[in-house]
Amino acid sequence: MRKIPLIALALMATRLVAAPSIETEALREYVIPVDSTSYTYKLYEEENYQELLDISREGCFAGDRNACLIDATLTATSRYGVMDTKEAVRVAAPLCEKGETEACEIEAMAWLMRGQKQYAKPLLKTACDKGRWVKSCSAYGIILYGEKDTNATRYLKRACDGGSSVACETLKHD
Repeated sequence: MRKIPLIALALMATRLVAAPSIETEALREYVIPVDSTSYTYKLYEEENYQELLDISREGCFAGDRNACLIDATLTATSRYGVMDTKEAVRVAAPLCEKGETEACEIEAMAWLMRGQKQYAKPLLKTACDKGRWVKSCSAYGIILYGEKDTNATRYLKRACDGGSSVACETLKHD
């Protein structure tokens, strides 16, 4: 399965607020799990996000994990023109509760897009502690950094070591 990068949340956030917050800059490495040989890949390449969402939603209702992740990712941000953060949380939360750390990241992204950092933080911490270093540790560390929490450096270092350029840049300013 080929992973296709999502556009930076920082860019998405500029549509919602004048300047992106430090938290949204941490969530740049999100991907949509789309098999490169599938019809869903064709829809993604054609930027036919509404049809991709419709197909993903059907698959999700049928119990397909990847379809649920695509549904949640598409609706978690404004990038795809189908933003519905309540839907993203509704779809991602049950997967997160079952231990799907990628779903926890998506759910956290939706909460951040809604300005609800207090709900995103524990999801990001859990995902980071379970090995989602680049995305979750970066986002969690940047939130802590913005709050001047002394634990920020530990999470930012973990994310930087995992390849997050945002976390590395933030550490330079520490």
